[in-house]
Amino acid sequence: MLVRAKHHPTPGTGDFFHHALIYDSAQDFVAAALPFVRAGIEADEPVLARVRRDNADALTEALGGDAGDADIAPAEDFYDTPSRTRARFLDWVSERPRGVRMRILGEPSWPLESDAGIREWARHESVINVAFWNLPVSFACPYNERELPGEIIDCAQSTHPLILRSGGSSDSSVYARPELFVEKLNAQTPVRGGRPALQMPFDLGNLDAVRGLVESEGAAAGLAGDRLLDHTLAVDEVATNAIRHGASPARLKLWREPGQLIWEISDTGPGIRDPLAGQLAPDPVALGGRGLWMARMISDSLEFRSDGDGTVVALHFALPAN
Repeated sequence: MLVRAKHHPTPGTGDFFHHALIYDSAQDFVAAALPFVRAGIEADEPVLARVRRDNADALTEALGGDAGDADIAPAEDFYDTPSRTRARFLDWVSERPRGVRMRILGEPSWPLESDAGIREWARHESVINVAFWNLPVSFACPYNERELPGEIIDCAQSTHPLILRSGGSSDSSVYARPELFVEKLNAQTPVRGGRPALQMPFDLGNLDAVRGLVESEGAAAGLAGDRLLDHTLAVDEVATNAIRHGASPARLKLWREPGQLIWEISDTGPGIRDPLAGQLAPDPVALGGRGLWMARMISDSLEFRSDGDGTVVALHFALPAN
């Protein structure tokens, strides 16, 4: 599976400003977030705030009569997977008048029970620097350092060029370029041991069998309707890429874990050279390059690892609650 490395712009050289808003109490959150939001209101900038419900309530109360000048709502009603959430923020920006400066306050709920989920949100925070580069946006991402583990606070400082606290803003001394940060995360994609629930080699001649197997396993696990169709499409896109750009035969594996299915597609080709592959929407006039991006948008998380042995792509799909 070959995806060539691309040149990505250097964050911090355009009109985009990305802050990690680090706080340790409701009062501390308001002390840092209120000046950020008020500055936008006073400058007639559109302001979107999607933060955890208690923070949304506290911020609305602190703004008083000015609360109606900002779009404030709970993040729980807005956030989805990292890729789909990032697309929603970009859609909001694209709907504003051209040339107008904007402010976003966005607070994800970190899935502390899932290592793969944490890595996916960490990638998201880093990729924001590239996806929003040169857009006239000031973006602040709140982190509750009292509740979140130290590794996530460290991630905040590595993925945000600016750190915002109640005392003001400063540069992050440990900010890492997105390509380098995401490359390290990709290298942490686990090599799963033990026996998978099923596996099969495949090539161009039996891609139909791959699709049929993926669909039947998804249905047996409880997926249905559009969710089942999307699940099958995402795995099919990655499997097709493995054959077209990798080395045949490729291999499909299924891992059944509590509450999710994990499909792995591996090949021994030259590998994915761009660590941000599939993270950014492809050029609408481009002839290709949509498969990995589409699979990432459909799945709940997508990870890949490329090394001297080839490439493994892991797609995670949450199952409906019983």
